[in-house]
Amino acid sequence: MSDFVLRGGTLVFPDKAPEKKDVLVKGGKIHSLLAPGEAAPGVAEQSAAGLHVFPGLIDCHVHFGMGEKITEYSTETANAAQGGFTTVLGYFLNNEAYGDVFRRELEHAVARAHVDFGFHFSTANELHIKELGEYVRDYGVTSFKYFMNFKGEEGRYLGLDGTDDGYFHDLLEAAAKLGDVVTVCHTENIELVNRIRKRLRQKRITSSALREEMCGK
Repeated sequence: MSDFVLRGGTLVFPDKAPEKKDVLVKGGKIHSLLAPGEAAPGVAEQSAAGLHVFPGLIDCHVHFGMGEKITEYSTETANAAQGGFTTVLGYFLNNEAYGDVFRRELEHAVARAHVDFGFHFSTANELHIKELGEYVRDYGVTSFKYFMNFKGEEGRYLGLDGTDDGYFHDLLEAAAKLGDVVTVCHTENIELVNRIRKRLRQKRITSSALREEMCGK
């Protein structure tokens, strides 16, 4: 059903208090907001009585392929739609150039996604910094993630090269030169993690026991 009027809901706005309004939808898109009960001839009605009506939500932190690489573009975006999310942004994390990755994943997603989607790129090697401008210009990607914990061999299990604070500095400098670009940081200090992990293992404290202690159980 692409043409209908949604009746009796309380609309939630980003810049003002909620209001009682009806929503006229045409061609699957919001056409106009109506006063409660305002006539909409020839259009089917759907009830939202007692409910709050939100604009489509955006989930800007999604990882596709954690279970099944390709079909998750269908299953996860269907779940997103059921939860009211109309746009999702998935993260890529690779050690290869992102041009081929983007084209491959775009083909998978276009054929399967039930909602709008976009991608973030995680920067993990010198090539990614070198091609940062290309990613913005050719693929429209304007947000990049950096894992501060993948130093030395820490990211090797994911096939990633080790980086350091000098790399991070160059990444930020390259992003700043491009202008309207966002750098998202996974802020984890691997030196602290390694020391604390070592102490916990020496005390034979398991992760489950630690969770219980932290949660007060």
